[in-house]
Amino acid sequence: MFLFLVFMPLCLFLLSHYVIIKPLRLNKSLQAVLYVIYFVCFFKNLLIKIIGGDLLSPNLPGEVVIFFSGANVWAVVSLVLALVVVIVIKLISLTFKVQLRVLRTILLIFVLLSSLFISAYSVYNAFLPPIVKNYSFEDRRLNGIDKPYRIVQLSDMHICSSVDVDMVKKFVDLTNTQNPDLILITGDLIDGDYEKIKEQISQLKNLKSKDGIFYVYGNHEYYSKIYNWDKVWKDLGFVLLENDNKRIKINDNNSIVIAGISDPQALKTKIKPEEKEKILALDNYKMLTDIDTYHGVDLEKALNGINLDNELVVMMSHKPAEFEGISKYNVFLTLSGHAHGGMLPILKTIVSWFNNSYVSGIYKKGTEEQTRNLIVSNGTYLWSGFFARINTPGEVVVIDIKGK
Repeated sequence: MFLFLVFMPLCLFLLSHYVIIKPLRLNKSLQAVLYVIYFVCFFKNLLIKIIGGDLLSPNLPGEVVIFFSGANVWAVVSLVLALVVVIVIKLISLTFKVQLRVLRTILLIFVLLSSLFISAYSVYNAFLPPIVKNYSFEDRRLNGIDKPYRIVQLSDMHICSSVDVDMVKKFVDLTNTQNPDLILITGDLIDGDYEKIKEQISQLKNLKSKDGIFYVYGNHEYYSKIYNWDKVWKDLGFVLLENDNKRIKINDNNSIVIAGISDPQALKTKIKPEEKEKILALDNYKMLTDIDTYHGVDLEKALNGINLDNELVVMMSHKPAEFEGISKYNVFLTLSGHAHGGMLPILKTIVSWFNNSYVSGIYKKGTEEQTRNLIVSNGTYLWSGFFARINTPGEVVVIDIKGK
C-alpha cells in the first residue's frame, strides 16, 4: 500500500518537477501553483483515503471521486507527453547544436492545455454505457445442440459509491436483453463495503439466465474483504467457482463445463488473526486449520474430474496473464478482464507489460484441432480510481457457441 499511495506518486511528482515545472522557468508564484496542482493530482489516492476514510468506496460524493480521478488522468497524460517533448527537444539540440528553450516552453504549455482536453474527453467516454461485443465459436463437442449456446460475460463492474443505482440497472437490463443461457462474471464486481452500496447491489438480483450465474473473485474482491461478501452472493444465487468447476447439461447428449480459478492477489492478501474466524466460516475454507493467506491459483484443482478431450471447457480467470498456464491444457475458451482494455492509447502498451500482452479482444493458441481461445473484456464499467477511456469502450461480451 505504501508503494501505491506514497512511493509511486512521489516519483511521478519529482518527475513532473524536472520534466515540466523546472523547464517552464515560471515565476515563483506560478511554480508554487503548479507544484500544488501536481501534488494533489498525483497523491489523490492518499488524499481520498485520508478525507474519505476508504480508498475503494470513500465517504465522498461520486462527483468528487471522479473529479480527483480526472485530475489524476490529466497529470499522468501531461507528464507522458511532456516527457516526449523534452526528450525530442534535447535530441534536436544536441544534434544541431541549437538552443530551443522558447520552443520547448511553447510546446510544454500546449501539452498542459491539450492534456486538459484529453482527460475531459477520456472521463466523458468512461461514463458512457457499455456496448455489446459479440463472438461466435464452433466446436464438434456441441454437435447435438439445436441452437447456439449463449454466454454473457460481465467483468470489472467496480460497483462502488460513485456508481449510482440507475447505472447498475442499465448493466442488468442490457445483459437480460441478450437472453443469455448463462452469465459469467469474471471478477472485480465490487469495491468497498456492502453497507455503502447495498442499494446498487440489490439490482443484481434482476439478472436472468437459464442456467444460472457463476463468478470468480478479482483482486478488488480481496481488497474488499471477501468474507463480508460471501453471504451477499449466496443470497443473490451466484455460484462461486474458486479453483472449481461445474458441469452444465444443455440436453440429453451435450454439456458444457464452467471452471474458475482464484486470483493471484489471494496469496498476496495476508489474513489478520481477528479475520481468521470469519474466513474459516466460508465454504472454501471450513476444512483448514492453519491459514495465513487465501487460496492461490490451482489449475489442477479447477480442472479436476473433467475429460478435456471430450468436454468443452470455459474457464473464468480474472487476470488474462493466467492464460499462459491455462493454455497448456485443452481448455476451449478462457474469459478474463482486469486490464480494462488499456484504457488510453498511451497506457495500453504499459498495461500489456503486466498482462503478458493480453489486454483487449480475442487471442488464440494451439492447433486448428485444439484451439485455445482467450477473450479479454474491456470491462463492463471501470474503477473510479482511474476513470478514463479512449477507444476502449466498456462492454458486455456475448458469446455464441454452436456445433461444428
